[in-house]
Amino acid sequence: MIHKAIKISPGLIHWNKDRFEKDIQSYKDGTELYIDITDKKPSCSKQARGYLHLSFDRIAKETQEYTPAEIKCMIKEEAGMCHWFTNKRGEQRPCYDSSENLNKEQYSNLIELTVRLAAERGVSILSPEEYFET
Repeated sequence: MIHKAIKISPGLIHWNKDRFEKDIQSYKDGTELYIDITDKKPSCSKQARGYLHLSFDRIAKETQEYTPAEIKCMIKEEAGMCHWFTNKRGEQRPCYDSSENLNKEQYSNLIELTVRLAAERGVSILSPEEYFET
């Protein structure tokens, strides 16, 4: 007996019914199918990532205190996305969580922190609403 696993992702909301039916019809009768329906949390958009990185660059350029990467790390620390570990030499090192798997609410919080940091440093950046309009 043939065993075949099919994974439907990112969940039932966005699955392609026609493609699924076509895939099912392509198997011989008697094929045992295991279907894993994964409900993936909605992630941020490319626009949101672009806005954040543009903001990091702008803050770094205007303040000339930190690099864009350092600004990003500061924001992640404040957002609780930084964990410390001790390496083999006994040194404390930061480990920053990836923002790739954040849901929309978490990414929104990251954007709010970035806007607040910019304002605290006197840096004028477009608001998210203004950026997303263009």
